Amino acid sequence: MHVIEISSHSEGLQLYYNLGLHDGEISLLLAAKKEDVIVFDDLVARAVARAEGFSLTDLLGLLVSLKKAKKLSQKQALSILSAKIKTNFIILEQLLPQGSEGIVNKLVLTVWFSFLLLLV
Repeated sequence: MHVIEISSHSEGLQLYYNLGLHDGEISLLLAAKKEDVIVFDDLVARAVARAEGFSLTDLLGLLVSLKKAKKLSQKQALSILSAKIKTNFIILEQLLPQGSEGIVNKLVLTVWFSFLLLLV
């Protein structure tokens, strides 16, 4: 593991913060090499990384790659995705007006179905 002190890279750092990036995203951008593939789900972080010339994937892409490389079982991948979905959709339910539960359930089913198709 390579640890980077964010404070030692003050040049351009404020721009990252102004764009809404967090310390973890910033430190990953600072530590990554151009040949690395960065895993970001956040749209702003993805846009910044893309603008800086990095290759990207998201959690779903990472899980599919690990499954195909036999580094992760389907059960493990589904467990990780399930935890992510539960967290994200609990937040989403809190933001949506009352009576929107059906929308969230449809989204969950769509994500699950899409993921299962990718794993097959």
